[in-house]
Amino acid sequence: MSVILRQLSKISDFFGSRSKFLEKRPVLRWLVIGFTMLEGIVLFLYIMNLLFVGYTNPLLFHLQVWQRFLSTNTLRLMLTFSMPLALTAVGATFNERVGVINIGLEGIMMWGALAGVYFTYTTGNPWIGVLGAAMFGLINALLHAVMTITFKAEQIVTGVAINLLAAGMTEVLTSLVWNPGRSDQVTRLAIVNFYDIPVLGTVLGWIRLKNYLDVPVLGTIFNYIPDPIDALSGHSGLFYVGIVLMILAQILLFKTSIGLRFRVIGEHPQTAATAGIPVRRYQYYAVLISGFFAGLGGGIISIGMNSSFTSGMIGGRGFIALAAMIFGKWTIIGSVLAAMFFAYFYAIAIRVLGGAVQNFNVPPQFLQMMPFIVSIIALAGFIGKARPPKAIGKPYSEEEE
Repeated sequence: MSVILRQLSKISDFFGSRSKFLEKRPVLRWLVIGFTMLEGIVLFLYIMNLLFVGYTNPLLFHLQVWQRFLSTNTLRLMLTFSMPLALTAVGATFNERVGVINIGLEGIMMWGALAGVYFTYTTGNPWIGVLGAAMFGLINALLHAVMTITFKAEQIVTGVAINLLAAGMTEVLTSLVWNPGRSDQVTRLAIVNFYDIPVLGTVLGWIRLKNYLDVPVLGTIFNYIPDPIDALSGHSGLFYVGIVLMILAQILLFKTSIGLRFRVIGEHPQTAATAGIPVRRYQYYAVLISGFFAGLGGGIISIGMNSSFTSGMIGGRGFIALAAMIFGKWTIIGSVLAAMFFAYFYAIAIRVLGGAVQNFNVPPQFLQMMPFIVSIIALAGFIGKARPPKAIGKPYSEEEE
């Protein structure tokens, strides 16, 4: 027994020392965590495949699935799916930084998706649809702000009400304007191809990884890693507008006096008021910014990724965006990276289902639930110590000054 205990002690010391080693190297730590999670998914899929299909060569199965995990198309899909999540998460960062909870982002995204299609349908111009999506996002955010900031209604209940109202009203309006449950097809936002851009397209064409697949050794490596240039090309124009908006959001929140006021209000609203900052006005500003971004997030789903509106097409992305904001620890960059992390699992679900993995017959529902399972696991065990703004969820009152 003493020999066994000594061996267990050695094993514990070994992993303990490795844990300290990884803690000092955050990039390496996240690579290890990412690899572990992906390998866990592969093993899960293999076990499920055994249950539904029977024996499959485990080495061949691993190779085929990992090739789809690391393909350029998977990376491109990840970027596509991450944009609505990232835009909504960035917006959520603003409203929570001033102490206002808005779980109605799911409903605001629904309104943005419907408005984007409707205004595109009536005008024939998808960019008018983008403006319509942003406008409806602002209107719903204003409703939330009036109820929670002016009338001091319970913020969670108000957010739930916005979600329920959106779920019912968008379906009713869709059935009134178009056929029940689905809109007509509309013009999608134009796709931007980097290689069609004069001069820049030629330069980027020279440095594509696929040009060097015949090079010994190096070509073999390039064949198994995604091409970032190919992955960044081929998205809708709103995708690239979204990137610019997120950069501006980072500057606004962390590099300007307005952003400083937002952050102070979220921590100590009474102190901010004593310093002469109009707390409620800035809370309104932040909630409206949140609605603007969430409306664009819905618009990019309906007219950037699809060409119609379908009831339930948001599919819980508003809640995933909230999880991304928490996972990103109430920062712009963290929220965007977390959105990409969750979107990667949406991409995996499509790539594995649509890929030619031999003898793979797992029901699609098991793959479609992966983003939600990953969000639960990530929030429960991997975000570390995350502290929200101190005044989060507490209605501001001048009487407490």
